Amino acid sequence: MSLRDQVVDISVKIQDVIVRTPLVKSFRVTLEKDVPFKAGQWCVVKVTTDKTYSKALSISSAPTEKGYLEFTKKISSSEFSSALSGLKAGDIIGVRYPFGNFTFQGDVPKIAFISGGIGITPIRSICKT
Repeated sequence: MSLRDQVVDISVKIQDVIVRTPLVKSFRVTLEKDVPFKAGQWCVVKVTTDKTYSKALSISSAPTEKGYLEFTKKISSSEFSSALSGLKAGDIIGVRYPFGNFTFQGDVPKIAFISGGIGITPIRSICKT
C-alpha cells in the first residue's frame, strides 16, 4: 500500500502555537493516531472562521515525532494567513495529508541543503528524521 492510499482528512485540535519570529509561527496539532508520512511531505490545512480557507503547507515535524503534526507558516496579509495567525491552543482545524515526493530516502552520515526563508520547513523534517 502506498502512502497516497493512506491520505487522511481529519479534524484536529491545535496543541500549541509556537512563535518562531515576529512573522513566522509553527502550529502543532494533536494526532489521535499517527498516520505514516515521509519527511519532506506536505499537508492541506483548512481553517474556518466566517469563511473556510485552505492552503498546502509543508509538514515541519518529523515522522519520528509521534503524537502530533507540525506545520510552519510565514504570516502575511492574505486572508488564509490572517485566519491561521488568529488560532490558539484548543481551536479545531482540518488537515489532509500526506502528499508530495520531496522526500529523502537514504542512510548517509551527512547531508546538505540550500534553502531560503520558509523553505526550511520540509528540510527540518528531513534533518530531524
